[in-house]
Amino acid sequence: MHGVFENTSAVSIAGNKNLCGGILQLNLPTCRSKSTKPKSSTKLTLIVAIPCGFIGLIFIASFLFLCCLKKSLRKTKNELSCEMPFRTVAYKDLLQATNGFSSGNLVGAGSFGSVYKGVLAVDGVIVAVKVFNLLREGASKSFMRECAALLNIRHRNLVKVLFACAGVDV
Repeated sequence: MHGVFENTSAVSIAGNKNLCGGILQLNLPTCRSKSTKPKSSTKLTLIVAIPCGFIGLIFIASFLFLCCLKKSLRKTKNELSCEMPFRTVAYKDLLQATNGFSSGNLVGAGSFGSVYKGVLAVDGVIVAVKVFNLLREGASKSFMRECAALLNIRHRNLVKVLFACAGVDV
């Protein structure tokens, strides 16, 4: 040994438990290398984090896919719900029941269409006929939503849905 530590009997390192250096004459243990431990720790972190990240992304993508699928199925179901087996009524019968959709039979008008009162010639049933203005944007969607809502609502002040006519049959 050279320098300050040449006289080992004059050097006291008592009480310095964490002192290291690998000097046998001073009974110092070798220092552990910090560079090897973080590399293995970093590798382990990457090995665990990357697959967990992919699994998380797969779960999120699956969840979003199922939500979109459920929403589209619900939309399709609502659109089809207006095509349930109702009584069949021809357009000409509605035209006759409302006197050609005359203003005398007009009950009310809204942004998407007008409602007319009519009496079916076949059995004398009084009906309310809503005629949508299909030139107005969103009218067909409004028809489907209104149809679905009226089918599912039960209230003493609302009339029962007897039939739905989504087109003109000549």
